[in-house]
Amino acid sequence: MKKLALVFLSLSIVLVAQVPVVQIIPVEMAVPFGTATGKLILHDGYAVFLDDEKPESSFAVSRVDLSSVGAEAGMLNALFKKNFKDRAGEKNRLSLRATKPEDTETLRRWFSAAETAPTVAGSDAGKELFKLDVQQKRRLGKNQKGRLMLVGNQLIFESIDDPSSSRRWDLKDIKSMEHKNPYELRVEPFTGDDYRFELTGTPMEAAQYKLLVDKVTAARVR
Repeated sequence: MKKLALVFLSLSIVLVAQVPVVQIIPVEMAVPFGTATGKLILHDGYAVFLDDEKPESSFAVSRVDLSSVGAEAGMLNALFKKNFKDRAGEKNRLSLRATKPEDTETLRRWFSAAETAPTVAGSDAGKELFKLDVQQKRRLGKNQKGRLMLVGNQLIFESIDDPSSSRRWDLKDIKSMEHKNPYELRVEPFTGDDYRFELTGTPMEAAQYKLLVDKVTAARVR
């Protein structure tokens, strides 16, 4: 574990040395049943989180993999196209806040920079088309509360209760969907388990479901 921590620390130092401007921000990161304190090293293309209590759980994320960002209850929430691994395991959602209020704007600017979400003219790439409050209905165990979002050419389930339950599917990888009523949706990918959702806030409108179906169909023929 100590060797791994040293390797990660060395990696962060190398990354820092390669860029002219580096910002180091003390942060608190959300983990199951609490928060983890550490330092977020920001530079042009990467962010490195150094875990104060468990250095072996430190990790790096690439800004080009950032797909969406938002804020809720004082936390900055970022979704990535690729998973990273922290002390809670593999996930693709990063929730954190600056320990010092004066660093909040710096943090927001880095994650909200235009380079993080490149768009293609005339397309929906990187654009959030809808977001719905849902719970994942599980056959075993407790249902998972979260949000279901259509962002560009991906359908994303962001779990609030258990980040490891979060999923994102490229639309071309969705095999079938079932929408029996405005408060239920089943998504079956070509690989992996199907997900059953119950809408807990506003129902899924017919126009939203049609948009999803049309985009899945279009993604398959590209």
